[in-house]
Amino acid sequence: MRYAVQWIVWFVLMALVMGWLARSRSRSRAASDAALLYHPTSTLIVGLVVGGLFARIQYSRSAKWFRLITNNGEVVRVSVMLVGLPEFARAVLDEVPPEKIDTGSKSVLEQTAAGHPPSLWM
Repeated sequence: MRYAVQWIVWFVLMALVMGWLARSRSRSRAASDAALLYHPTSTLIVGLVVGGLFARIQYSRSAKWFRLITNNGEVVRVSVMLVGLPEFARAVLDEVPPEKIDTGSKSVLEQTAAGHPPSLWM
């Protein structure tokens, strides 16, 4: 009986999370944003929560992306061309322990969180 309740609770929670994800992804965007590369904020939140703890976070000036390395060695690259980069930077600064953020990358994240993302041309 205990396992049945556990699976029912799990199913209900997953249905709620999946509904939230579906709604956040199906929001209409302005016509002026049609050509922008964009991930909804929910994708970021799920990535930070599900991805577990990060072993290291670095910024690559030449490739123009943030490189997130998980504890199990998986690598996620977040391009500076994405809309919502300041929200990403704030989430990283709030959720990832400072010792896991590369020293040079921390200043880039702080500037990005303040609304000044890295330039694509420099």
